[in-house]
Amino acid sequence: MLHIRTASGERLFDVNLASFHATLPGGMSAVRALKQHLHSMCGLSRFQRLIFLDAQDDEKNEKKEADDDVVLDDEHTLRPGEAQVVLLSFCESSEAQVKALLDAAESGRTAAVESLLQRPQDPDLCRERSTFTALFAASKNGYLEVVRLLLEANADKDKAAHDGATPLYIAAEQRHWQVVHLLLEANADKDKAMHDGATPLYVAAARGHR
Repeated sequence: MLHIRTASGERLFDVNLASFHATLPGGMSAVRALKQHLHSMCGLSRFQRLIFLDAQDDEKNEKKEADDDVVLDDEHTLRPGEAQVVLLSFCESSEAQVKALLDAAESGRTAAVESLLQRPQDPDLCRERSTFTALFAASKNGYLEVVRLLLEANADKDKAAHDGATPLYIAAEQRHWQVVHLLLEANADKDKAMHDGATPLYVAAARGHR
């Protein structure tokens, strides 16, 4: 059993590791799955959450770090013991870092997006004098996995550009139907209108989607 608690010592829940590993989605690490499970309980994405395993419970690190807790990353294996969850605020981001995330999202570089979100970096930041977010850029170009990552990071799915277009609107306009479906699953507003009154629902119908 793995006992999960907050930094203040409050017990959140216990994990039956045998059952947990048996239900892991294919290809997903146990640590990432645990962070995603915590999302519904803590309200912050996995990018804003650290999990510390008490050092005496981590066999691999016990001898060399006996006095220090171990930060679990996606490569670690979950073991019985005590783990602590620490919630992180977004780091300050320079204009260059904001641009780097926008460029990575716009060009579909999933690994680069993941790395920047791990800082953790606010996914909704725009460049100076711009209203385009990373989610808008990825949705416009149809990069499904980048959109998925940004939604995991709690990107604002309804944040509009200067003309009122939302990520859902631009994905529908460009006929990126898989992205449209993913945004709808995340409860993006299908009726949020542009300044000219057009909605994502309208443009999807106009582009022939049923």
